[in-house]
Amino acid sequence: LELHARPIRPLRAPTRISHIAIGTGEHGGAADYADIVSLCRTFGKAEPSPEMKQFTAELGPFTVKWERHTEFSTYTFLREEPFETPFAETVYDLLPRDWCDSKFGEVLVAVHLAIADGMEVPVEANRLSRWFNGHEVFANLIEKERVEIYGDLRTHDDGFERMFLRAGEIGPEILGQTVQRVLELATYWRLALLSLPIARTASPKLERIERGMFADPSEAVFAIVGNFHDLEPHRDLRDELLRRLLQAAVDDPRPGIPHEQVQAEMARRRVEPRTAPAR
Repeated sequence: LELHARPIRPLRAPTRISHIAIGTGEHGGAADYADIVSLCRTFGKAEPSPEMKQFTAELGPFTVKWERHTEFSTYTFLREEPFETPFAETVYDLLPRDWCDSKFGEVLVAVHLAIADGMEVPVEANRLSRWFNGHEVFANLIEKERVEIYGDLRTHDDGFERMFLRAGEIGPEILGQTVQRVLELATYWRLALLSLPIARTASPKLERIERGMFADPSEAVFAIVGNFHDLEPHRDLRDELLRRLLQAAVDDPRPGIPHEQVQAEMARRRVEPRTAPAR
């Protein structure tokens, strides 16, 4: 079950990427659409139609990939080119300043991602230190140990986080898929942090539901409804939570309960004496 499938763009190293997520609100679609149209017209390229939620265009100096969500939009700017220093120049620097300054909405996520080719020779620690301004750098292997990823989990002076990725023997499709997942994780991780107070409020309710700590089934229903009501201003996060709950149900290895058994259990509970609801 995949409710939010996104098309994969094949990638080849070396490539630089600047990725931003803009909070526009549930009713900011028209203003956000006007921004992507303005960007396309600046470079004399075809623009998306109003009903489109995903759009990719070659704008000359770079490629832009735009995706419209319920409350935010993402812009991924890509440029395939060799580089010596990953973050000395960025794709975001190629955007028109007036477009960046007048962009509708609030920047929620901003990431520079540089992709290099080859993993044969280890990355020099001194180079990593320079690229990440002397901060502590974390590293990991992903995609069956065919991709290395480095980052410092910090926001730099330009307002962007930095990630450096080295690709081994993988094809353009797998590299594109890996990069998309990395950017999606970075985006939803940051959005989750922004919604941490809401998550703390919802967490006790979810724990009570999971442990069956409600004396009356209707109380659990009200808690679930209230939980989703709390997340109403953050529909993308709410929808992602619902998607994961549905996926967990689909993946549950336990056998389903026959309809007749469910009806019998409901009938039994209806005639049972009820204790006072938990407070």
